Amino acid sequence: MKHTIPLLLPLVFALGLSACGKEDEPAEQEAAPATGEIEAPKTDVQKALENAREKSREAAEAAAEAAAEIAETAREKGGEIAETTRVQGAAMAEAANARAAELVARVKAYIENNEVAPTEELMTQLRQLKASLSESLQAQVVQLEELLAEGNAVPEQDQQAPSRP
Repeated sequence: MKHTIPLLLPLVFALGLSACGKEDEPAEQEAAPATGEIEAPKTDVQKALENAREKSREAAEAAAEAAAEIAETAREKGGEIAETTRVQGAAMAEAANARAAELVARVKAYIENNEVAPTEELMTQLRQLKASLSESLQAQVVQLEELLAEGNAVPEQDQQAPSRP
């Protein structure tokens, strides 16, 4: 009994598949001779397997084409995003440099006019921008910091407490 069940399963499967395909076949094939009945299920099984293989191949080809299209779209969009990011980054860097150049000019003007008090707020802004600035502007910020730290920007009279007569 144990040996007959595994042998009967393929036959039952083949008969089940052949019964599914009977409606599509012409009536002439249904009246097969008794000796051809054993071969008919094999032919139907083979047809079903070939049909399944063909459908699987078609599905795989369609999936491969879809994946290729998606990959191409991603490459195109990725390139566009990278270019947009590069352009925006350059614009932001230019804006930061322009703002810093304006602040540096204002700090220098305050120092030349012996007005040290307003420079601290501007220097705080410059320190915040410093890492994103061009090398030349970073060097100017460092010079201004050193100048203000040394006290060279403050005239002698401003360093002493005012005396009243």
